[in-house]
Amino acid sequence: KNALKITPAATYAIDDIKITLTSGTLTSQEIDDVNGTAVGAPTVPNTFNITVANKTGENHTYGIGSLKAYYVQGIEAYTLAFQKGLTYRFNQSDSSNTNHPLKIYLDADKKTEYTDGVTIVGTPGEQGAYTQIAVRMDAPSVLYYQCGNHGYMGAQITVA
Repeated sequence: KNALKITPAATYAIDDIKITLTSGTLTSQEIDDVNGTAVGAPTVPNTFNITVANKTGENHTYGIGSLKAYYVQGIEAYTLAFQKGLTYRFNQSDSSNTNHPLKIYLDADKKTEYTDGVTIVGTPGEQGAYTQIAVRMDAPSVLYYQCGNHGYMGAQITVA
């Protein structure tokens, strides 16, 4: 491995990861395991593990639509930030996803489904099921992930 020395007061982009160091040094040895992989999915970059459970009073849509919510990496109705040109996967293998197909929409109330770059594989709740989006460069700045069968289970995706 070649050592990469990062010095203070500089910003570096390494494999889509922005690193700004304000003091000290950082070597490639210390950043070797940073690969942009979402927590809980070490083998597939940008994968979010999805479960479904009851909404809590903390949910921004509590009392609206479904009594259930998508939990992203264990966080209820998590607002996501995606980058154009990258691919993201919503893993729906957990059995709690049964009858809750995750789809992408232009609006929170699901009037217009967004299908550009979206791939749906398998049956939610079964091993290997997922919805994937390859975010196009012309993608809208705001999208929503929602259940295809029930209202207001998901949240907003900000696209930059």
